[in-house]
Amino acid sequence: MDFCGHGTIAVMYDYIGTHSALLDRNMVKIRVKDEYLDVYNRLKEEGSVYIMAPEPRYNDLNLSKTKIAAALDIKQRDISASWVPALINAGLNTLIVPLSGLSTCLEMKPGETKLKGFCLDNGIDIVLVFTQETAGKNNDFRTRVFAPKYGYLEDPATGSGNSAFGYYLLKQGTWEGGTLNIEQNNSFNSPNMVKLSTVKKAGEVRVLFGGAAMVKIEGQYKLVKP
Repeated sequence: MDFCGHGTIAVMYDYIGTHSALLDRNMVKIRVKDEYLDVYNRLKEEGSVYIMAPEPRYNDLNLSKTKIAAALDIKQRDISASWVPALINAGLNTLIVPLSGLSTCLEMKPGETKLKGFCLDNGIDIVLVFTQETAGKNNDFRTRVFAPKYGYLEDPATGSGNSAFGYYLLKQGTWEGGTLNIEQNNSFNSPNMVKLSTVKKAGEVRVLFGGAAMVKIEGQYKLVKP
């Protein structure tokens, strides 16, 4: 579903890490559909690979907190008063919703059918909720991403969603562009980790998303003619 999801990070992390000709290259390009994306090799410095997100589009949001809370099956007071919801496209139209704390983020259980209808009615592809309260003391934010429009409720590690969140933080003036450690999913003890960073390209600040990966299964496909 992503313009380029965290699965692509896993592939590039393994591919660059196992090909000596690429290990010393700071940047390579990959083609995703009709677009070429920059992949930044930071394996030696921090053990991570990053992909540049598309340029952001900041869309008008004409939804009240009451409607957003109802769609997510939470109370309006569960939406943080310190931040504002926003609709930002960094590959997908992402509704960004600030939450009051970690317990709300972990325990919320939106209904898939209702949330899908809400997204379809309002031109939303995915919904990212976030809080500054984290399980790990060295991490910066906890996010969860809901994607019922695509046939399942939750995406456990999301490139475009967290990229939109990075642009949100830049727009709010609360991030100077250094590395952020993002926890994602609803597990307190075993979150997926996504990293955000930035780079300047053509004079513009662009968000990078990335991280590390571990090979769990290795094999080959064999196609046999019937």
